[in-house]
Amino acid sequence: MKVHVLFLLIHYFNGVQAGLEDQIIELDQLTFTGCANYILDTVPYTTQFMDWAVFCRDMNALSSLVGCFESIGRNELYMYGYLFEECASENLVLDESNITNAANHLLIDGVPAEFIRKDTPSENVKRPVIVNGTVAMLFVLGQQQYDKMYSDSTWYGIGALGYWLSVCLVGAIANWSVIIFPSLRFKLNGTIAKSWRKYITLPALAKKSQSRLKTIGLIGMLLPSRIETIVSVLFFVLLVVFSAAGINPYKNNPNFALNEFTLTKYVGDRAAHLCIFLVPLLLLFGGRNNFLIWLTRWKFSTFVAYHRWIGRWVVLLAIVHGCSYSSLFNMTNTYGSRVATSFIQWGITGIVAGSLVLFQGLLFLRRRWYEFFLITHIVLVFVFVFSAYQHTEDLGFSGVLYASFAIWGFDRFVRLARLVVFGFPMAEISLQDDKIRVTIPKPAHWTAVPGGHAWIHFGDKAWFWQSHPFCCIADETNLTFYCKVQKGITAKFQKKLQSHPEKSFKIRVGVEGPYGKSNPIKHHSDVVFIAGGNGFPGIFSELEQLLKALDSKQRLQFNWIVKDVDSFNMMAEHINRLSIARIEFNVYITQKSSPGPKSLDSPCEEDAFAEKKSISQGSIPQEEFPSVNFYFGRPDLMETVQSNIEDCSTGVAFVCCGPTAMIDDLRYFVVSNIDKTNKRVDFYDTLEIWA
Repeated sequence: MKVHVLFLLIHYFNGVQAGLEDQIIELDQLTFTGCANYILDTVPYTTQFMDWAVFCRDMNALSSLVGCFESIGRNELYMYGYLFEECASENLVLDESNITNAANHLLIDGVPAEFIRKDTPSENVKRPVIVNGTVAMLFVLGQQQYDKMYSDSTWYGIGALGYWLSVCLVGAIANWSVIIFPSLRFKLNGTIAKSWRKYITLPALAKKSQSRLKTIGLIGMLLPSRIETIVSVLFFVLLVVFSAAGINPYKNNPNFALNEFTLTKYVGDRAAHLCIFLVPLLLLFGGRNNFLIWLTRWKFSTFVAYHRWIGRWVVLLAIVHGCSYSSLFNMTNTYGSRVATSFIQWGITGIVAGSLVLFQGLLFLRRRWYEFFLITHIVLVFVFVFSAYQHTEDLGFSGVLYASFAIWGFDRFVRLARLVVFGFPMAEISLQDDKIRVTIPKPAHWTAVPGGHAWIHFGDKAWFWQSHPFCCIADETNLTFYCKVQKGITAKFQKKLQSHPEKSFKIRVGVEGPYGKSNPIKHHSDVVFIAGGNGFPGIFSELEQLLKALDSKQRLQFNWIVKDVDSFNMMAEHINRLSIARIEFNVYITQKSSPGPKSLDSPCEEDAFAEKKSISQGSIPQEEFPSVNFYFGRPDLMETVQSNIEDCSTGVAFVCCGPTAMIDDLRYFVVSNIDKTNKRVDFYDTLEIWA
C-alpha cells in the first residue's frame, strides 16, 4: 500500500509540477511574442498562424524583429534566447552574428511599416520594416497581461486540486483519529459535535432520500449525502470564481482587434486550464485502487459520486473552451481554415467524446445496459484524454496528462496484480433459493476484509472481461459469495443450474480484492447490526470479527430481516459458527402476517420483501437455534434505535446493509435521536452503490 501511494503521488505531482514549469513566462519569451504579434499583424511575412519560424528563415522578418526589440530598449543578446530555442526546434541555427547582420540590414533597407500593405502576398514582401516603439510596447504590455492571465490560470488549476487535497486531509484526520485515538469520539460529543453530525455529516440530502433511486422521466439519479452535496457545491462555486478571477482585459489591446475578442479568448483559455488540471483528479477518483480511499477511509461510492460531478464540470469547461474559440474564429473569419487543422480537430474530438460520456453515463442506461455502458465509457474516456493530449502537446500540458495516463494505467496494473496474486481456482456454483452461491477456495496468504468486498471474474467465454463486486463470508479454507440473480451472467448461471441434475457445477474464477474496510466499532459499549436483503454477508463478517476479539462488557445485537425461513436456512451453516449465546440474535421473517413488532415507516425494496406466501411456524428451526429470536413481520426501526440508545451504557453504533429504503429509514431515525441523549451514537452504512 505504501509503495502504491508513493508511486501515485510522485507521478501525479511530478506531472502537475511539469505543467507548472511549462507555464512560467520568461521575459525573453514575452518580448519575442509581443514583437512577433506586432510585426505579423502589420506585415504579411507569412500566411500561417503563429508561424514563429518565419523569423528564423526570412532575413526581412528577422530584421524587423530586431528593430522592434531595439525600439523598446530590449536588444540585449539574452533577449533573443527564446527566438534561438524556437529556431533550434525547427533545425535552424541562429546566433549573435545573425542578429548583427539583421540589424545592419534594417539600417540599410528598412522602410516604415505603413509602406507595405497588409494584403500584399507574403512572397512579395522583400523589405524589413521599421516599427513604432510606442505601439510595440503596447503589444508587449498586452502580451504581458495575457501571459499573466495564462500563468494565473495555472495557479487556479493548482488551487482546484488544492481544494480536494484539503477536503481529503480533513476527512483523513476525522476518520483516522477514531482509529488512532478511539476514546476521542466519546470526548467530542458535545452540543456542537452532535449538531455537526446531525445536520452535516450523517443525514441524507433531504430527509430520508439518499440511497434509493430518484427518477424524473427517463432521468434517474442517486442523490448524494448532505456532506457530499456541500463539498460538491462549494467546489462548483470555487470553479466559478476561478473562471472569472483576474479576467479584466484592458481596452484597445493591440494584440486583439476587439475587446470582446480579448475577453472571449481569456475565458476560453481559463476554462481550458481548469479542465486539464482536473483530468488527473477525475481519473484518480474513479479508480478502485485510488490511494485516497485508504487515506480518507471513505467508501468507494463517495469517490464515485465526486468522480461523476468532477466529470460533468470537466466536460462543461471543455465545452466553454470550445465555444469560446469557435466564437473567436467567427470573429476573424477563419473558422473553416482553423477547423481544417489537426490541432482543432483533436479538440473537437475530445469535446464530442466528453459530451457522449455525460449522456451514456445516465443511470437509466447504466442500469439497463451495463455491459454497453462499461465498454463505451472506457473507450470514450480514453478518447477524451488522448484527444486532450494531442490538442495540448505543444502548449505545455503534457506533464499533467502524463500523470493522467499513469494514474489510469497503474489502477489497471494493480487490478491485474490482485488477480494474479489470488490465482484462478475452480469455484463451485450452486443455486440456493433465488441466490447464486459461489464457493471459492481461499489462498492461505489472502485475507478477507470484514465488511469489505471483492470483484469476481467468471471464466465464461462471453463474460470473462466483466467483474462484479460482492461481499463474502470467509472461513479458513473458503470464500462464500451470495449473488442475487439479475441480468447477464447470473441469469445464465441460474438457467444452467435449473437444468443441471446436481444443481451445481464448477467454473474457473478470478478474485480481485479485497477492497473496503471494517467500521471502527470495537470501542462502543453496544453495537447493533441490521441486515436485510443481500446485506447479510458483509454485516455477518463484521459481527464475526467482533466476536473473535470481543470485550466481555460489549453488548452485541444482530437484527436480520429475511423474506422466509428458506433464506435463514441458506445461511444456517455460517450462523452455526457463531457463539450465538453471547449476542442478541433477532430474525424477522416478513412473509407471514402475524402479531409482532410494528412495520417499517416505508416499504423496503423488492429484494428484501417478495410476494407473500403461506408459512407455518413449525418450519422455524427453533430447536436447532434456541438462542435465536424469531419474529414474524418487519421490525420497528425507530423503536429499535430508541431502545438501544436507552439501554447502552456509554455509546452505541448502528451498522447496516440491505435494501436502500431500509438504510435510509434507519439513517433518518438515528440522526433524529443523536441530540436526544448524552451518549455517543454512531451510524455506519456499509452499502456501496455506484452503478
